[in-house]
Amino acid sequence: MGSNLMGVNLSDADLNGADLSFANLSFANLSGADLSDAELIIAKLSDADLSGADLRGADLRGADLRGAKLSDAKLSDAKFGQANLRQANLIYADLSDAKFGQADLREANFSEANLRGANLRGASFENSIVINAKFSSNSLGITRELKQELIKKGAIFEDSLEDPLILTPIKK
Repeated sequence: MGSNLMGVNLSDADLNGADLSFANLSFANLSGADLSDAELIIAKLSDADLSGADLRGADLRGADLRGAKLSDAKLSDAKFGQANLRQANLIYADLSDAKFGQADLREANFSEANLRGANLRGASFENSIVINAKFSSNSLGITRELKQELIKKGAIFEDSLEDPLILTPIKK
């Protein structure tokens, strides 16, 4: 069983490589913290403040991030397989090359986020906000239908020689 760190203030803490798997960090303040390469497998991070945190290479498989604040967070190469990010705030987050296999991304806000190279296989974007979010045309798990749906919601896809679709953001 993991540690109960519910509501703790760890803002700007150096937790690089820490093993916080199964920990309860719900409502914790981890803003600006260095959690790069940390193990947060099945951790409870619902409503936690991780804005501006460094989670590059972190393992968040199965983590509960419902309602978490991840704006401006560095999440490149992070693993989110089967994680719950429902209603999470990921505005301006760097999610490049992150792995979201089977993650619940419903109602999450990805406005202005970088999702280039992310693996989105099996992820659910239902009712998510993707205005000006950047995706790669060759990201894994992006079907033609999902791509069209995301573009209608305002997502931006890099041009791809293999893809004849014209990919531009929606003008308001």
